[in-house]
Amino acid sequence: MRFFIETLLKSIPLFLPLIGIFYAEQYRLLATLAYFPIFFVVEYLLVYRPSKKLEERRKDILNVYFKRWVENARINKQKPRIRINVMLVKTWFTGKHLFQFYGYNMKGWPDADLHLSVKSGLCGSCLEQRCQEAYFEDLRGIDEKTAKQRFQFNKEQYELTKHIKAIVCVPLVKTRKSWLSYGEKQDFFGVLNVDTVDDIGIDFLQNDKTLEDIYNFALFIERVFE
Repeated sequence: MRFFIETLLKSIPLFLPLIGIFYAEQYRLLATLAYFPIFFVVEYLLVYRPSKKLEERRKDILNVYFKRWVENARINKQKPRIRINVMLVKTWFTGKHLFQFYGYNMKGWPDADLHLSVKSGLCGSCLEQRCQEAYFEDLRGIDEKTAKQRFQFNKEQYELTKHIKAIVCVPLVKTRKSWLSYGEKQDFFGVLNVDTVDDIGIDFLQNDKTLEDIYNFALFIERVFE
């Protein structure tokens, strides 16, 4: 039943222009005026609202998955300050950018809503490698000049991220069948970032068990976005 209702709603904007073609002159203006509001209402009901619900559901799943791991993180009986964010590749005015879709412990930090070119930052460098691995980077020795050279950061981006002591990035991949050739195609659609804002967290992030956990987190996120 739901399928037929959704199909009917989708068909309304398609049939409105036909009114002006097949019926009297006085209905053409009415069809034109009605087309756009009906089109936006249908798009909202069938596209935007379901996609927002799906986004919230995905974020809830990630919260449940990450909360216990972050809160239980310990190194030498000390608790590091760990943050997690998931960035997705989206089209922007200047090309493809990485936008933060999800964050845990990111609230209140200057980089909480940061977005970058897919060619910038360690996450952009990881995407260019086109290999799904856990990439660790100690950022304590990175000054503004080095950040510009290595990560293509400008002054503002450096100021927004200079509090990060170390980070682990894992590219996120979707595998799909290629219609133009044999085999499968890999689409790198985002990056999982796990970072620390204190020195304790550096040892924690570069621990082999931690790196394995983070890599497995990336595999889980890929399943969530299937």
